[in-house]
Amino acid sequence: MLKEKVLFKPVNSRTSLLSRDDLDGLLELLKTDLSLTDSFSIIKNKHNEKAIGMISERLRNGEMIEVIFKDHIAPSLRVSFEAFISYLSFEMTLRLILSIDKEEGSFMRKIRKDLTYPVLLLVFSVIGIYLFNSYCFEPLLYSMNQFAGDLEDLYLFKRVLDVIITVMFVFILCALITFLYFHKPKRQVLAYVLLQKYMKDSLIKEYLTSQFVLFFCECYKIGLKTKDSIDILRHLKSKPLVSFIASNVDRGLLEGKGMAGALRSKYLDERIIRFIKIAMYSGEMQEMLESYLNQFKKRFTKYCAKWAKAIQIASYGMIGLVIIFIYQILFIPMGVLGGL
Repeated sequence: MLKEKVLFKPVNSRTSLLSRDDLDGLLELLKTDLSLTDSFSIIKNKHNEKAIGMISERLRNGEMIEVIFKDHIAPSLRVSFEAFISYLSFEMTLRLILSIDKEEGSFMRKIRKDLTYPVLLLVFSVIGIYLFNSYCFEPLLYSMNQFAGDLEDLYLFKRVLDVIITVMFVFILCALITFLYFHKPKRQVLAYVLLQKYMKDSLIKEYLTSQFVLFFCECYKIGLKTKDSIDILRHLKSKPLVSFIASNVDRGLLEGKGMAGALRSKYLDERIIRFIKIAMYSGEMQEMLESYLNQFKKRFTKYCAKWAKAIQIASYGMIGLVIIFIYQILFIPMGVLGGL
């Protein structure tokens, strides 16, 4: 009995993915009205030949590029590609997801760069204090008992460290459980709705508004009408909160409120309404949307910088406190000898 021929194996190798440079080059070639096959042959090199070979083979076997392409791009782009390709052409979808990735990626890379060191410093500080408190503190105190009988202050400090470490671990555990619980899209929306009842002017609202504005602005850049852009964003499953906001805006538009009125929602930052009103008056929608995004980025960057500084100070404070008490323990024998 003949074995059934396997046409395509699952794509799970990094060599089967096109790089960001490959995608940028492909987009530029598609703008020149070259065919898809010719464009792929031009950008082909030793790094992407496996991916392009697999794409070309599947194209020859009659598969659509809309189905093939998602298997050969990074996961961060794949989700957006699947969301937009149902409504836009391949070229417009590629242009849109690359533009969004560039704008969002550069900003998030800067934020991660600013916060990585302080967060890692805090994590390693807590771990270091836990290890010291669990395995070093008690032996040190025991060895000092022969030099000084009253070490109650130091034992009190150990109990304080126990409380601090317990609180930190409980906080981390609660944060992890909360993240896992609200990881599902519907629960994210529920969490945001509940949050707005108690934190009406939160930075989270500004961040989500900026996310909606970013996607809407990129849709506007490629020439989509307002209603079409909102319809696409409503079905953006990869961004459930952007989809939720877009649905609220769409409801307002259907009620005849106009764009400024539709954006007047408790789930959106009120600042965006002023920008939209100016944009409608001046006719410079793209410029005003980009201005809002730039102002938000500045505010958010400053906010993250303050948190980074506070985390560093807290970490250095904990480390310094432990060092001071270590010195106090080590100087006990010298104090006893000095009193003889």
